[in-house]
This record gives sequence, structure tokens and C-alpha cells, in this order.
Amino acid sequence: METVEFKQAITALEQLALVQCTVIMCSEVVWRHCQLATILNYLKLNGWHVWYIMGLGRVKAHHYNSPARIADGKLIYHSPNLL
Repeated sequence: METVEFKQAITALEQLALVQCTVIMCSEVVWRHCQLATILNYLKLNGWHVWYIMGLGRVKAHHYNSPARIADGKLIYHSPNLL
């Protein structure tokens, strides 16, 4: 999330979402393997409402995934098990 490429892409996504309903999707078979959660965490931290479309008429709010933490207003990813 610190790269120039990420910042450019997320800015483009945010600009699009300001003018129309916007959906991003992951094609991973096992959703827990998807890196989409890091993007959703970033968007949520920056004030966006992030929802999962669960089915027709069913949505669920995104919650920060583990091991995401907020420190000094920034997202950090740290697991004590990695040390």
C-alpha cells in the first residue's frame, strides 16, 4: 500500500466511486486467500463504507481482517507469530 502504483490505482478507484456505484471483485476460490481485504481495509480506514454482497438483497459490512491493526491512523499488518 506504500507503492506509487497502489496509490495511483486506489486514487482512480476512489474517483470512480465518487461518481457512480462501484464494485470490485476477487476471483479466488477460497476468499480468505484473496488480497482484496487489504484494499478494503484501506478504503474503510479512509472513510468509505465497504460492503460484501452476499446474495440478492443481502449485504454484510466489512470488518478489518486479522492481522490488520490501526496505529497512528495507519494500517499495519503484524502477527506476533511471525517473530
